[in-house]
Amino acid sequence: GCHQPHELVLELICHRVAYKNKVSLGLQGVQDEAEVRLAGGFIQTKPLLHISVFIDDPRWGLPFASYQLPAQGLELAGLVAVAFIYQMFFFNATGEEAGWRGFALPRLQARVSPLLACLVLNVFWPLWHFFLWMAEGKPVLSLSYWGEAYLTHLSATVIIVWFFNRSKGSILVAGIAHAAANTAFAFLTIPNWRIYDWTAAAAALLLIVIDRMWRKLPADHPAVFPAPGLGSGTIPPQPADQGGLS
Repeated sequence: GCHQPHELVLELICHRVAYKNKVSLGLQGVQDEAEVRLAGGFIQTKPLLHISVFIDDPRWGLPFASYQLPAQGLELAGLVAVAFIYQMFFFNATGEEAGWRGFALPRLQARVSPLLACLVLNVFWPLWHFFLWMAEGKPVLSLSYWGEAYLTHLSATVIIVWFFNRSKGSILVAGIAHAAANTAFAFLTIPNWRIYDWTAAAAALLLIVIDRMWRKLPADHPAVFPAPGLGSGTIPPQPADQGGLS
């Protein structure tokens, strides 16, 4: 089928990040390169894209997404571009991602694995949206709503963290992934969030397994905050003993 504009945005990210040279990705050998190709291809597939809807083939038995788009052709592309830039520069890259991935994540990854860092971030990320969701009339007093919100954000956290780490700690890449998702949600109707949550969770789980995200990153990784003496195993030099009479 034809690609929607938001899919082209994410495909650009996937090709840029997943097919970088092996040195910048920290890969060793053909096997690791094949794993990255598998991950990149997996994320780009329609049913498991973080910002996509579902398989639009009735043979799979999944619901159709009703694309009630506000325009077509170049006009639609212009609306998507404006929405994306708005999300990118006023919220996601300069706001949320500068804090979550730019500040908090590298400091967490200096101490724990990327997977554990994702779990810690996900405790706070949904709560960050509390007043926004309340203003939008969302059922913020419902436990089931928060359960779904945490599941959705956990998958998104894992995927964005994967992009951040694979791009050598690029806030720009994390912001693009985040803004692309929000732009897609603004234009596309998701008929069944439960199915979306589980397909996104499957994508996140595959990335966890492929990238072994339970393993702590090395201290010299670009996505790890270079705290003095943390994880380096070195002992700071001691001042020389000054001899003589007291």
